[in-house]
Amino acid sequence: MRTVFTVFAITACSFLFSCNKETNTATLGIDVQATFKEDHVQVLLDSKEIINDTLTSSPVITVCENGRFATNINTGNHVLKVIINRTAETQYAFKMTSDHYIGIKHSAGEIFFEGSDKPFIYR
Repeated sequence: MRTVFTVFAITACSFLFSCNKETNTATLGIDVQATFKEDHVQVLLDSKEIINDTLTSSPVITVCENGRFATNINTGNHVLKVIINRTAETQYAFKMTSDHYIGIKHSAGEIFFEGSDKPFIYR
């Protein structure tokens, strides 16, 4: 009887501790920004597609209308992969510890990233 109770107690404690495990999340914002003109843009976050569209930057506010994405993700290491017109491709590895915002730009076949701890403001 004592053995059964001990096994039950250990199992119950293990279950309670595993259920109480906190997962920290933070906001990730992605903005496809300047110099896009009818470009096919694919953005993948940890191999999951989040943007797949033909995008054009607004000449007034320098961001693509359909090229903004925000979500809460777990803190830790992540990889953002960007493909433009199925020819230019690059990856951006980053560690989420708090809210993070990433601007994506391209010029002459190269892709550039700009990171910020605050959302981008467009006027």
